[in-house]
Amino acid sequence: MGEYRLLDHTADVALRVCGENLEDLFATAVAGWRYVTLEESPVDDLGEKNFQVRGASPEELLVNFLSEINFTFHVGKWVPARVLEIQLQQEGALWEVTARVGGEYFRPDKHEIFTEIKAVTFHQLNIEKTAEGYCTNLVFDT
Repeated sequence: MGEYRLLDHTADVALRVCGENLEDLFATAVAGWRYVTLEESPVDDLGEKNFQVRGASPEELLVNFLSEINFTFHVGKWVPARVLEIQLQQEGALWEVTARVGGEYFRPDKHEIFTEIKAVTFHQLNIEKTAEGYCTNLVFDT
């Protein structure tokens, strides 16, 4: 898996996320989202959810995918532990991510919410190809 680190940001929470390829970047972004939301609260792989999301660009696809993860957490009370399988495809001008994510339902006796993410933004989002793979900045509206 790639790596993520917190960035200084004046109002919201920002991460620098890098991965070996686009799939790894997306999986690492989910891990970064979970860290921002729950910090060190343990999350076990007790069940699975499938996600299928589309976007007009890799950046829009990443925002849509993380927004779906965020929605599933807030509405479905389900927390991702890790991405088990992920595939990105481009067909014409449309991008699609299909992912199988392991996780569990939120338990207040086990999980502590440190930061409530209201939205995944496009602010500073630009997926760049580097010598090591792909990197981008993510800014979460909190």
